[in-house]
Formats: sequence, structure tokens, C-alpha cells
Amino acid sequence: MDKRNVYDFDIRIHLTAMGPGIRAGTIVDAPATNVDLAPTLLGLAGIQLAADDVDGKSLVPFLVPQSSLPAAGRRGDMVLPLSVEHHLHSLPGDYHSQWRTSVFIEYYYVGITPQCDQGVPIEEPDNNFIAVRSFPTAENPLVPDRLYAEFDNGTTGFMTFERPQFYELFVQPPLLPKATTPSIACGILSHLIFTHAPQPNSPTATSTQMNGLPHGCTDRWLVSCTGDRS
Repeated sequence: MDKRNVYDFDIRIHLTAMGPGIRAGTIVDAPATNVDLAPTLLGLAGIQLAADDVDGKSLVPFLVPQSSLPAAGRRGDMVLPLSVEHHLHSLPGDYHSQWRTSVFIEYYYVGITPQCDQGVPIEEPDNNFIAVRSFPTAENPLVPDRLYAEFDNGTTGFMTFERPQFYELFVQPPLLPKATTPSIACGILSHLIFTHAPQPNSPTATSTQMNGLPHGCTDRWLVSCTGDRS
């Protein structure tokens, strides 16, 4: 395995945290990235940020539940620093439901560089990729568990992906509620398969039938393409 891949064994990295108000055994399924670390640490310090000050968002409300906040007028049994309390009070009540359900991933060919002190390229030139990884969460369970990626060939490190060489789409259908009708379920599946999937128009395109569709749905196809999509 290699850290320069788009797949889950590279991109799903555990973050562990401990401190006042963080309950032992807490598991957070909200997708976060490195850009969320700065607003999280600043939030713990009580430093307020405008929405456009940083790219990320604070993870503090996921780590410290609202129930950890003291009742009005009570501070004798307070376990949270005032900075954390003020930070939590500054955030909207629907913070969890407004959290992202997908993340953008990108990687570009490195090649030979003096910094790495190697005389040969450390990878193949076709490992340039951009991707979107979406995750179902407790707040948004109908979001598909999906990875869509585009790969291109080049050694410049500045790829436009206007004509990707290869596409990959991996989909795990969301767990639909029992009350969901077949027509709604089909609409969800149709969306998650075709929103980003390119339309194949070359002899090299291959199709794989997607099984496990809800009762009443027509056949859908999960498409993997190589070559030009224009």
C-alpha cells in the first residue's frame, strides 16, 4: 500500500482526541480533513473566526456534546474551560446537520526532486488524480457511500483533467428507510450513479451491472471508462 493512493486505506486516517468534555469511547463519523484542525484548535482556545477566515470548520461540537455545557448560572461543577464554552455557544444549533458529507481529494505526480534525494522517479506518471469521496453519517444517512475519481497521465504536476485517461466509481447504496417507496429509492440510486459518471462513447468503455437494487427499479449500470469522454 502507498500513501499516494485515492482509496480508503490511504485517505481514512483516525484522529484521536482527549480532554475536558470529551467522553471516552466517543466515535465521530463526520468526514474531516486537515483544514479542520486549525479552526478546531482555535475554537478550543476561544478564538472566534469569520466563516471566510479559514477553509475548514471546527470539530469541537462533535468532540464535546452540548450536554457538557453547564446549566445557566452554574459553574461549581464546570469541567469545560470558558474558552470552549464560549466557542460552543457561538455556533448555530443545526451545526451537525450542516456539516459536509463529502471531501475533495487530489494528487499530482512528484517525479525526481532534490528534496527527496532520489535519482529515479518514485511513481508512475499516470497517478495524477482528483476525486470526491462521500460518506453517510448519522445526521445524513441517505448520502451514498461513494468514491468517484478521475486519473490522468503527465509529469508536470499541473494537470487540468480536461480529458482524463481513466475514471473510477465505487458505490455502496445508502441504507434506505423502510418507508421509502421504490420510485424514491430508484431516484436516489440513479442520482448517485450518474451525477458524476461520464457518458461512455468509445469502444474501450466497459460496463458492470450494479446488483441489489430495490424492488421495482429498472436496471442501472455502473460505468468504468478509459479514453476520451468528449
